[in-house]
Amino acid sequence: MLGVTTVTLLTGLTPAFLITLLAQTVTSLLVGDVSGIAPSWVVSSLVPVLVTECWRRLVLRCLPADPFVFIFGSAFFGAAIAAASAHLLAMMLLGSPTEIWPGAGPAWPGFILLIAFPEAFINGTLITLLIVYCPDAVRGYASAYESRPRL
Repeated sequence: MLGVTTVTLLTGLTPAFLITLLAQTVTSLLVGDVSGIAPSWVVSSLVPVLVTECWRRLVLRCLPADPFVFIFGSAFFGAAIAAASAHLLAMMLLGSPTEIWPGAGPAWPGFILLIAFPEAFINGTLITLLIVYCPDAVRGYASAYESRPRL
């Protein structure tokens, strides 16, 4: 799941689906577990890509057109929401946290934060570097801000 937000913001919705499906297929073939391609792709790729794109559109619609708003709203916070939603879906599909980890009942919100923060940091840092040095390469940024007037 690492970098799915960056791939989505770089390439767009449909290419992100295909890239993550290819990555999941190669990973599953290398591990030798072909039966897990579809559920793993849904949880670790499909959900974060959809959440990232929906969150990007919400940020563009509700907040002013500014590079900092895009970086912090779509990249940093969007990656955290995408990671948290994917792990919450995985926990819902697998059952309660106490079935997976004995004694993890009250600790699962902290676990979600421990996963969401590094995901947000890594994706946000990559998108920040790309926005600073080559903003035209980030399709989610270029398509959203080239037609909108600057404040």
